[in-house]
Amino acid sequence: MDNTYILAAISGVTIVTGAVVTAVLTYLFTKRREREADWRKLKLDQYKEFVSALSGIVEGRETPEAHLRYVDAVNSLTLVASPDVLRALYAYMDYSRNTDKTLEQHDRILTNLMNALRQDVYPHRHREDVSQTFRLITVPPDMRSSRSLREEK
Repeated sequence: MDNTYILAAISGVTIVTGAVVTAVLTYLFTKRREREADWRKLKLDQYKEFVSALSGIVEGRETPEAHLRYVDAVNSLTLVASPDVLRALYAYMDYSRNTDKTLEQHDRILTNLMNALRQDVYPHRHREDVSQTFRLITVPPDMRSSRSLREEK
């Protein structure tokens, strides 16, 4: 057999093997990115539910049903949240049970929690970019009194 045929056969096998390896690696990396995107979407949905439930228990809006929704949302977070999010969540919950509360301290702990949620959903974001202070909006006092009047009727 001529060396030319042997080299051509080896080159052909090498090219085919390289193409197959490239195709397999591309497929695996694509599937990995898709799984990560699905996981991030699941986390985002859970985090949205948590923030909505948290909004339902702010001063002036709290109801027994809202507290049940909040508890369910917190318990659901334990399935998907990162350890950083869970630490920030538990710190927020511990603070919420505290009797000596200040608005500044509340906002600082809430900001830590919201930043942890954001960092968990989009981990490539630089922590320096997140310098915003978060605050929950409560129901205005005049709406609270009209709400209680409606409930009495």
